[in-house]
Amino acid sequence: MSDESILHNFPQWEKYLKDIESDPFDEDSWCELVSHHEKLIHNHTSLLKSRTELKQLIYRDMDTLLTKFPYLYVYWIKYADMVFTIDGLLPSIDIYTRALLVFPNSLDLWNKYTDVVLEYKLKKGEELNDIFEEGCTKIGYHFQSHSFWDKYLSWADTEYGKNSIDYMKILLKVVRIPLHQYARYTEEFNKLKLNFSASDLIAVDDLRELVNKRMPSLEKSQVEEYIESNSKDIINDYFGSFLKNVQKRSEDKWKFESEVVQDFSFRVMTKEEICLWISYLDYEENFHRVNDGLERNVEVISLYERALIPSCLNSEIWVKYLRFLIQNKGTEEAIMLNFQKSCDHFVSLDQTDLRFMYIRYMELKLGNIEACKNMFLKMTENLPTDTFVISKYIEFLLKYTTEDKRTQFIDDLVTTVRTHPLNNVFNKLKKSKISTTMTLEVQNEDLQKLSSRLNFWTTGQLLINAVTYIWLVNNDVKKSRDILVSFLRSEVVRSCKPYWYFFFKFELVHRNKNNITHVIEALKTQSTLSVFDVNFLINEYNDFILKNITLDEIEQMKKEIVKNFLETDFESSMHMKHFLKARLLGTNRNDEEIIHKRLYRENGHPAASSEGRPTLTNPIPINQNTYENVEAYPLPRFRNVEKANSAIRYIHEID
Repeated sequence: MSDESILHNFPQWEKYLKDIESDPFDEDSWCELVSHHEKLIHNHTSLLKSRTELKQLIYRDMDTLLTKFPYLYVYWIKYADMVFTIDGLLPSIDIYTRALLVFPNSLDLWNKYTDVVLEYKLKKGEELNDIFEEGCTKIGYHFQSHSFWDKYLSWADTEYGKNSIDYMKILLKVVRIPLHQYARYTEEFNKLKLNFSASDLIAVDDLRELVNKRMPSLEKSQVEEYIESNSKDIINDYFGSFLKNVQKRSEDKWKFESEVVQDFSFRVMTKEEICLWISYLDYEENFHRVNDGLERNVEVISLYERALIPSCLNSEIWVKYLRFLIQNKGTEEAIMLNFQKSCDHFVSLDQTDLRFMYIRYMELKLGNIEACKNMFLKMTENLPTDTFVISKYIEFLLKYTTEDKRTQFIDDLVTTVRTHPLNNVFNKLKKSKISTTMTLEVQNEDLQKLSSRLNFWTTGQLLINAVTYIWLVNNDVKKSRDILVSFLRSEVVRSCKPYWYFFFKFELVHRNKNNITHVIEALKTQSTLSVFDVNFLINEYNDFILKNITLDEIEQMKKEIVKNFLETDFESSMHMKHFLKARLLGTNRNDEEIIHKRLYRENGHPAASSEGRPTLTNPIPINQNTYENVEAYPLPRFRNVEKANSAIRYIHEID
């Protein structure tokens, strides 16, 4: 029986899966699905033990959830409980092993795992000690890890006894770490230290250094005798200030620990929550930098790993962590592992800063230029409308193009745009102002690969990079302008926002009013940019004209200026957007309904519109001089006043 036919018998299960398919980040749907499975297992345990295919479907859902969101420790524990109920103890231990492999920094998972191991006596002696030691390296520096240390010490007490050196070695590890319940461990240490000598508790080198400070004139032959006779004072001297420092550190860390978000959730963290973690990480780095030169950066790394649990979907902490590893001689394996984990699994594609950092590391540290190119191309595929990625890639290629080939590379950029399949207008050189000696064949292989990934939104970015180089490096303003003008009515740049913004700013820099006016006219009639973008540039144009116009020019252009202001007025109701509608309609008056829908979608708000604006029926004529009117004008009258209470309409509701 197929999976689909089995699920037909469980309509609620099917519903949850469809909800999750439509929105994989819907926490409620995942929670309901897991609850459904728990109830199913509880009520039909014997059935699931005999129906392997049904059991596998439940496990498949849990695997899907925890593969996508591996930091959900609660669901790992639920998964292990499900497996325990159906298949028994050892398969459930395999789930915990998997969980700790992908989520080794989870305090809760380590606590649960060790509880199970201790309860069922799965390990003992040295093997169990190894498990505790591994847990200490992963979560021992967690501020709230006292629950784990308590288990370790309790087991050591049973195994070795409190007065044993093995127990004291574990306790010595704990008292060095600033924990939430440091006072309990300090109190216990102060009681037990009386049973040990200074040589038992203090490392040999530290002990010699301490004795030299206390008794600098002491002969080497007398050191052992001095230590033995003054053991209690030496221990108090060594650990007294040390434990006070740990206490101070614990108090300082609590200020951060009491505020930061600790656990993973489906939502992306707010900027304020990210800033709290960054402040905490800065504090930890600065402390160790001042006190031990980051040599004991295991505490810093532990805190970074904790910070990444709630913030793994954001790039900020990943970037900061990777920068820390690179600057403090982290291993290449650790750095690459974190780059791959963050880019391939957690951080969304639109957070490009992390991926640019990855490319930079591959370039400078590993010298793998081809891998960098492939990563750029992959980004252009994943972000088909992102022109910034295209720009960064062109800059990267230009950097690795030798001086003698750069002119050809710039020509290839323009040729790539000119010969692109999207360009249906300017495909003949005789219509161009560019020299006809330019070849129509793109010689650069990297640009050939890039060309197939370009579209209406991104192709024009190649022109921007080419013109920027010709203008700023070659100092050739005329050629730069000619290239921009040659594509002014080209299909390939109609939807390319960077092209229109750059062309406008280019002419703005050169302060040529006629050229700027031509650009704005072409923008209004040729481009397919959003109403918001076009209106923004029109307003910029108005500001420039009003600041740089003469009185005679004002008289000549006043109608055009007023029209521009009315055309870009976002606060006017839909019925008053006459000039804007006329601009968008052009000569095709049959598309008025389509234009209405477009304006609803692009009304200055990213997701909603409202026509809750009554209509004034007796406005004061704009050409009347109100100062000369001796009689007061009547009070304003409105119709459709009920519109003030009309509901907001969201984009997805506007057909």
